[in-house]
Amino acid sequence: MYVAGMVTGINRHRRRLFLKEHRKAHEVSATEMGKRLGIERESVYRQERNPKGVNSEKQAQWATALGIEPEDLWRPPGRPSLDAMTRNSPEAVQDMAADIVRRLVFNQQ
Repeated sequence: MYVAGMVTGINRHRRRLFLKEHRKAHEVSATEMGKRLGIERESVYRQERNPKGVNSEKQAQWATALGIEPEDLWRPPGRPSLDAMTRNSPEAVQDMAADIVRRLVFNQQ
């Protein structure tokens, strides 16, 4: 059997946790992060290498240790959430921003 082409991009949009990136952006060493989490430095490295093994409870611990929200770990540092960008805006602006995002997401599908 002959396959004409190679399948590419199957996991193109896979989401991942940006544990190491956030730790470094907050200028926290692995040793210090381990102390904050109550684990060894090697365990910090292990979680950073395999973020699939980091459950929601551990995500919350990471976020608390870094002073951020757990959902921020799903975005690279420096990319604020829609909520963070519009938090102090009037309700009309928040509604308009949410509508724009909905339209963009709907048009991608």
